Amino acid sequence: MGRGVAITAFGRFCVVADGEERTRAFSPRARRCLAHLALREGPVDRGLLAAELWPDVDQTSALGNLRRRLHELEGALEMVGLKGGIEVTRDKVALAPSAQWSIDVARYSILSRDPTQTDRAAALYREPVFPGLDDEVLERERRRLHSVQMELLTRLLDVGIGRGDVAEIAALANTIVRFDPLSEQTISKAVSALRSLGEYDRARRLFERLAQAMRDEIDDEPDSLEVDDSITEASMRRTLQQLIDRGELLRGASGDRSFDRIETQMKSIRAALDLAIVRHRDVELGARALAALSRFLFERGHAAEAFGWYEAAIPHLPAPSPLRAEAIYLRAMVGRNLGNAEHNLPAFEEAIEDLRVSGEQTTLAKALLYGSNAARMTGRAQVAQEFASEALSILELQHDSYLVAFARSALGAVAYALGRLEDARREFAQAREGFAALGASNDETLMLVNGARCAFAAGELAVAHQQLSGALASATAVGNVYVEGHARVGLTLVALERREIGEAGRHAARAAEISADSSDMELSVIALEAAAELFLALGEFGRARDALAAADGVRSEYLIARAPTEHARSERIRAELAGRSLSIGAMVAAPDIMMRSLLASVARSYRRLHIL
Repeated sequence: MGRGVAITAFGRFCVVADGEERTRAFSPRARRCLAHLALREGPVDRGLLAAELWPDVDQTSALGNLRRRLHELEGALEMVGLKGGIEVTRDKVALAPSAQWSIDVARYSILSRDPTQTDRAAALYREPVFPGLDDEVLERERRRLHSVQMELLTRLLDVGIGRGDVAEIAALANTIVRFDPLSEQTISKAVSALRSLGEYDRARRLFERLAQAMRDEIDDEPDSLEVDDSITEASMRRTLQQLIDRGELLRGASGDRSFDRIETQMKSIRAALDLAIVRHRDVELGARALAALSRFLFERGHAAEAFGWYEAAIPHLPAPSPLRAEAIYLRAMVGRNLGNAEHNLPAFEEAIEDLRVSGEQTTLAKALLYGSNAARMTGRAQVAQEFASEALSILELQHDSYLVAFARSALGAVAYALGRLEDARREFAQAREGFAALGASNDETLMLVNGARCAFAAGELAVAHQQLSGALASATAVGNVYVEGHARVGLTLVALERREIGEAGRHAARAAEISADSSDMELSVIALEAAAELFLALGEFGRARDALAAADGVRSEYLIARAPTEHARSERIRAELAGRSLSIGAMVAAPDIMMRSLLASVARSYRRLHIL
């Protein structure tokens, strides 16, 4: 079946059946669905696939769309001779083996896993993959396949060097340069091998091609900032000085109306910042204006632009100086907002170093607290402890009650990460009292959730349940979905410990829904792991493993460390899943898409409980 069918997805999409081209049998819609299936190495959850294909519609509509699209794709495959090309179960969907082997991309994935088939796999690869189809998941998979191909080519190059095959070394090295112009280390190895074999002319040509490719790659990079030549220096100074004069208002509770007015002026503000910073007419003025705009830029989605301006400004600010120190701190805050987790700690460490020399003490304390959070998140708890302690000592002298409570909460988080539960509970309790005295109810409720996490880790289920229920009631009363999400995750775990599966499903479904719309990756991770436990309790082992794999992927991507208090629980889940012959798909979706899929999965499981 399907013996005479060849589907090409590398370079140009083409379908040939029994010697006749049948590409038009696949509509663009069916082709996109095929791409998401062909680029996987195993079955995919229907909810995840629906969320990937229709990320902007509700769950019910997305699943309905998926049913229709799968029917259309199945018809197209049957039309070209691949009857039964899709395997569909209640929860999963995959391409049948015959269809997989007919598609060059799917065949490439199969062959690339076999070390004896490296040359066959590498020969299949062409760029682009599924040309003309664009979405986030496909783009991520294109990057993954590119990495696989580079690994295969490097492996073949090593074999060629070992054999002393001059023609093969030169051909593979030139192919690598074409696929990755910045692969200097690999090509240098090939150049050295050619020289050792006496092929000096080939080595020289290869080196020159690498150098030219690198120059072309750098020249092709677009400028990060566009400069508007229409603005005058006088209007630039007037625009930026007005922002500086309103700085205190803009940094405080200026409200949406003030930000709306700034939004309408963004064209002239951009031009003024470009002239001041990018063209160096007055970098210090531009940096002060950026500081005044910091809250607006963060809250209104202009963080990437802000990062570019800070990158351009900082090298031209006098060092050491309070202005430069503040700019470095605010650039670190931009990186935090952009989710650049791997850069957060070094960025805050640089800010802290400058602020210690020339910065204002309250700003230094804030940098220490955010640096402490970045260090804790990435598993460097001792650094986190030192930063939070230093911040607390500064703030107690400053008599800033809110930031003192904030520092206490940071110290509690570090203690929890180190497994010191009693210390964590004490710090969270003091932070809660401080926030309560100031009327900061949202922060107070979050500290209640953190205290409940300590109680749960200590095995005090009744205390944890009482505190989490109180936190949930407070959070929902004021519409604080962030705190609600954390409370729901905690209540999911408490319910699972009590074997109250229906209650766990209700809380897990809502936690997944909140985290899907959140940019907080830590919340997404713990919601995913709670979903894994729920699936395990339901006997849905494949989903449990998928959820756990997704959580591991998010932890790896965002460098989120696991606290020792949570480690034993995670290992228990893994132990229960070990030994079950369940496959995990090679591709992990972006966190927000994965969370939408999990919401659908948890909701379906929860509904079945009530039907039964």
